[in-house]
Amino acid sequence: MKPGKLLEVSEVYEAEREECEKCLAAIDWKSDTLANGMLDLTCPSCSGSLLRPDGDHKSYHEDMVVKCRTCGETRGAHDFVPDAIAGALDGDKYRAYKDGGETPLIDCPVCGVEAYVMEEQRCALCGETAEHSCGRCGAEIPAEEITGDGYCGWCAHMMSKDD
Repeated sequence: MKPGKLLEVSEVYEAEREECEKCLAAIDWKSDTLANGMLDLTCPSCSGSLLRPDGDHKSYHEDMVVKCRTCGETRGAHDFVPDAIAGALDGDKYRAYKDGGETPLIDCPVCGVEAYVMEEQRCALCGETAEHSCGRCGAEIPAEEITGDGYCGWCAHMMSKDD
């Protein structure tokens, strides 16, 4: 292919990429982490980065579908949200593991998908929140103990004892 043709292809790709980013940025994702992750998400079929919502959407909902403009592959929210969240928090997860900090991402106690963003205190997929303060002792519930019952691990254990 001639150098001039390559430049034309590159220009068309960049224009399409800008259009996809504009469409993604126009949506109220209800999660900053999800919004950031969507901009770096790639198609699992062709590895293309030309993803955009399929349809006219103003805000995120669980029925949303994104479509790859390169290969036509579509993905529902249950597929793309966990990938986008994981990508956005990958560095934070690594640092938490390496340095011993609290994990930034857990399985949602409601839907069970690894899309519950600790900083936002809500699931990016289903939008549900969990109690972060123990209803018995008032302590902050660590990420690994959030189960949706509203109690820290110690209090849940003590209440389950049959004396």
